Amino acid sequence: MVAPTLVHAVPCRKRIARHFDTVIRLFAGAFAGCICLLPSPALPRTSAGMSAADRCPRVAGEILVKMRAAASPAALPARSAAVRKSSAARVSRGGLWRMPIPAGLTEEEAAAELRAEAPDLVEYAEPNYIIHAEKIPDDPLFGELYALAEADGRGDIDARAAWEILTGGEVPVAVVDSGIDYEHEDLAANIWTNPGEVPGNGIDDDGNGFVDDVRGWDFFSGDNAPGDAYGHGTHVAGIIGAAGDNGRGVTGVGWKARLIPLRFMGPDGAGSLGGAVQAIDYAAKAGARVISCSWGLNVYSQALEDAIRAADAAGAIVVAAAGNSSSDNDAAPIYPSSSPSPNVISVAATDRNGNLAWFSCWGPQSVDIAAPGDEILSTVPGGGYRLMSGTSMAAPHVSGAAALAWARTPGASNTEIISEILDGAETLAPLRGMVRTSGRLNLYRTLSPGTVEPPPVTDPDLHSVSLVLNGNAFSPGGRLELSAIVGAGAQSAHTVCDGYVAALLPGGRLFFLAPGGRWSPSPVPIATGLGVTDDMDAQVGAFPVTESLPSGPYAWYAVLTAPGAGPLDGASRTSNLAHTPFAVVP
Repeated sequence: MVAPTLVHAVPCRKRIARHFDTVIRLFAGAFAGCICLLPSPALPRTSAGMSAADRCPRVAGEILVKMRAAASPAALPARSAAVRKSSAARVSRGGLWRMPIPAGLTEEEAAAELRAEAPDLVEYAEPNYIIHAEKIPDDPLFGELYALAEADGRGDIDARAAWEILTGGEVPVAVVDSGIDYEHEDLAANIWTNPGEVPGNGIDDDGNGFVDDVRGWDFFSGDNAPGDAYGHGTHVAGIIGAAGDNGRGVTGVGWKARLIPLRFMGPDGAGSLGGAVQAIDYAAKAGARVISCSWGLNVYSQALEDAIRAADAAGAIVVAAAGNSSSDNDAAPIYPSSSPSPNVISVAATDRNGNLAWFSCWGPQSVDIAAPGDEILSTVPGGGYRLMSGTSMAAPHVSGAAALAWARTPGASNTEIISEILDGAETLAPLRGMVRTSGRLNLYRTLSPGTVEPPPVTDPDLHSVSLVLNGNAFSPGGRLELSAIVGAGAQSAHTVCDGYVAALLPGGRLFFLAPGGRWSPSPVPIATGLGVTDDMDAQVGAFPVTESLPSGPYAWYAVLTAPGAGPLDGASRTSNLAHTPFAVVP
């Protein structure tokens, strides 16, 4: 998604175009934007001392107005000179309207006057901010789908293992963006079709207010052809649900997801907040289980929050990109990523090495999880493929994961699906203190909740210990190298420890590597009597592998325990994942 710029922002121009007076930026890459805050009526408005909101562009000559229940916008011109006596345009059936204002008033002045003069009619009023897409330049090198499956496992989401469980289902996913090239060879088969609409008859068959909306709607142009003249939405759509196993191009996270094109941005990547609200409202009412929002606004909007809450009430998940200003969202929030609504998943970006991408925003409280977002190959308009980078590319990986999880458990609630995604995150050291889960999306664990690492086993010696599994030679003739590391804060030393290496197969079967290189279904330590001291950071040993495992995707575990403690918790699961620090607590 494309994100608005925060603390390191380049100031917005007072007026970007005839219809632009406030900008939000899509998170397709690093962005230059502004912190847009609504001023109080008493703020000075001199050119030398403009407020942050004054410096941010918005649609000129109109505001968004939320009417109170049973109140009509037609009554407002008689109560306040802040709106003109001309027709208002409905934004949502929840009482949100787009209303023209007279010349001589700024959007903030009109909104403030309307709130003050008609409080019994108006719940709130605010400028109609503009969202603008801005992407990082494409990498000229040919890209690989490292985000889905990589040989060394450092940067991917374990998609291959997950696809052994499920490749997809026809779960509706709304792409609220710049549109989708719905005729692209890798997307056409997965474009959603409105079951209540008869194509081409000029009638609003399903009574939703949109005529012939067979495959979504274009809120930018006001028609039923939500194609993509900018490219951002098509790239996002391919990450979510490019058709899998079709012999063409790339593969999306969910091979059969039903993509709902909802366009609110024009060919320059800019669109209004009102259009975004309309698109989210449409998605929720159309039955979208997931709403993918790869864009952001660095000023709070009540209209946007209302749309997100309505989507929550409809049971939908909103997946939002965290932003690309390489800044702390806890300190400078971006919306909808920072929305407090429980149905929002905020997504940061990682690179192919599992590090937080250089451009990605973070927030240990406000950003939930990370996903691959650097140099991602996906679909673009015209039938092509291109690399793009940004949290705009990270968020759709999570959108696709949510669709897959719902295909596996159709009766689950949105909060249950969110829990499976967040609980299944793969803990990575570079993400500690950066995102709430300290982890990156792991598709296999999302679809196999039993593989989520449980709390560590009790250790009376109060050590913080890591056992790192190096190498991936798990076939006959291979060798495994184990290293033990005592982490910071160790208070005493184990004199000896036991070490285990385990493989988790589909169906929950565990096999342990035994001395001599054979695999055992019973917990057998690969080594015992391992000396561990409070300054240890050394190789434990290299062990041969002489026997093949049964076929299937594996999740690898490496566990260091006190002597005789065993590697399993009460649910008979291994106690920590390979490459994941193993905190031993009392």
